[in-house]
Amino acid sequence: MKGINRDKIDRIIYEASKNTDYFKHEQHKIDQIKKKANSMKNEIQKNIAKGPRYIKVRSDEIDQKLRDYEKERELSETWIHIDMDMFYASVEIRDNPELADKPIAVGDYQMITTANYIARRFGVRSAMPGFIGQRLCPDLIFVPPNFSKYHCEGEKIREIFKEYDQSFESLGLDEASLWVTPVLKDRGLDTHEGRQALANEIREKIFTSTQLTASAGIASNKLLAKMATEINKPNGQFYLQPEKAAIIDFIEKQNVRKVPGCGKVLEKLLNELGVKKCQDILKKKLEISFVFNETSLVFLLKSALGLGPTHHPQSASEEHKSVSISRTFPPTGNLQEIEEKLKSFCETIAKELEEKDAECKNLTVTIKTLNYEVINRSETSKKFIHKLEDITKLALKQLELLSPIGQIRLLGLKANNLSYGRQKRKSQNNRSISEPQQKTSKEEFVNSFLHTSIKPDKMENEEPKPSGVKLMRLQCPNCGEWYTMSEYRMNIHISSCNGEDGEKRKSISLDFGSKNKKANKGLTLDHFFARK
Repeated sequence: MKGINRDKIDRIIYEASKNTDYFKHEQHKIDQIKKKANSMKNEIQKNIAKGPRYIKVRSDEIDQKLRDYEKERELSETWIHIDMDMFYASVEIRDNPELADKPIAVGDYQMITTANYIARRFGVRSAMPGFIGQRLCPDLIFVPPNFSKYHCEGEKIREIFKEYDQSFESLGLDEASLWVTPVLKDRGLDTHEGRQALANEIREKIFTSTQLTASAGIASNKLLAKMATEINKPNGQFYLQPEKAAIIDFIEKQNVRKVPGCGKVLEKLLNELGVKKCQDILKKKLEISFVFNETSLVFLLKSALGLGPTHHPQSASEEHKSVSISRTFPPTGNLQEIEEKLKSFCETIAKELEEKDAECKNLTVTIKTLNYEVINRSETSKKFIHKLEDITKLALKQLELLSPIGQIRLLGLKANNLSYGRQKRKSQNNRSISEPQQKTSKEEFVNSFLHTSIKPDKMENEEPKPSGVKLMRLQCPNCGEWYTMSEYRMNIHISSCNGEDGEKRKSISLDFGSKNKKANKGLTLDHFFARK
């Protein structure tokens, strides 16, 4: 993004979207953030007003936490994070070299999946409506996505990852974290030069197999390796030496948005508190402790110190608690097309569960409507499942319960409540009845990075709704249109809606009885911060 006039880009985006549903949706999120930020500032002032003694105690507690965290620093391990360069766009350019020197976006006028670096210089980015991208870059060329082709290339890349780390942690088709300490030691390459040579070797193998370039970050833990990947993109690598001074110098200059797990919402809230770079987290640690819950505080403090996981999860308590997939696409109301997309997602989820030796007990189907409203439908199975047919059956059932859905622009599927070690349990069940069985410990799940439960990405994708509000598919008796909203909102709509006869109707009471299943509660900002 070097050399871009950010003010000009912002003006173009504003002018292109100011009267659209997209703009209204974004404005609503901004209003929610401002409201939360003001609440946080008030909470900080209340705590400061408690006096110097209270402040001293809180400050001492935080300083002790930092000393304890520092003892966890491990510098003897090596992680390599690989991130393919503009993956979808690179595949399309490889297959059509005439696009190489042109600004392109994989997607369409409705939504951009990814853009090449030429288009990004104009401010075009992923998850941006295509019509805005075209206003930013009039010469922008749209290329329809071909996900089956991307999956095929992704499989080639994953096979290469397995050569270096059988348990590599995938962050999608085009990105993964590899723990390579054993390989380095086996080859006698556990040196500064050896670590960099290994990363280069992986990148060269990927290019030989796919003719696609990749960037890499090399560091002493997973968090730092991922952040380092961005430094020399595209088609480069960055080595962060495993020394405390080098790590602190690196991390303190990074914007908080660069920390894995810090999404746009969390970034904006931190910015409101004067926290823009990671070094600001430590400067504002007291204020942060007043308004963030314990889990979030640990996440932020450890990130500011450059501390992250140094080994793969060793137990169920450290594993991911869910696997998910979602796609944006041109708005469609074609139920058959939507079902086919969902079936494809089921195949992806089933395959990932198989790779992780896991099974799930809950499935959540997510849709985003034409006006950017996000709706979830979730159901828990009576038993753990992992087979494709079982996952497909449960997912299609959720889609049916969401109907009629009208036109949608995003579809997602998430497998929750994962249980690991399925094959091990199966083996145990096949033993002689006289053999003692190992007890399965109670499953606890935490986030991939720093073992936290912060999920800002959900915040970005879901419209915040008041806690406890039930969303239902309701039909207006006046205009006949279907809406997804609460009973309260429907009554407001009805009271102002003109029917075909032009007469305003009165609000009605909607009694759905005990048979109506509970809708998911909307996610609110309070999920991520201390509740007072």
